[in-house]
Amino acid sequence: TSGSGWSQVTSGYPTIDIKVRSWQPSRPTGSPDEKAWSIEISIPRLAGGNVNWLDLADGFGAYINITRVNPNLGAIQNAFPETATPLTGVVGPGLVIPLYGTALIPDPEIGYS
Repeated sequence: TSGSGWSQVTSGYPTIDIKVRSWQPSRPTGSPDEKAWSIEISIPRLAGGNVNWLDLADGFGAYINITRVNPNLGAIQNAFPETATPLTGVVGPGLVIPLYGTALIPDPEIGYS
């Protein structure tokens, strides 16, 4: 969003909000270059009028796979949960997710402990 370094990404679903940003962190002189990035995905908690969605409980299965592509070195996958094996095959309805982690939605009055 404007002024915060975030760029809005259109998901094609009006109830899903995606923001991305990247930056170069400050580092001590002589240290290797570092790049940092962040992705924020806001998904609806309740289906409401969305026919292609379901209500989420306080804990639900989550699998996140981020692939960094370098034209000279190939691609590196980073998955959550960390114990999940990398994906193979074509992304689509038949793709098998090897392992789900647990995503938690804390009570806003209690938070994480």
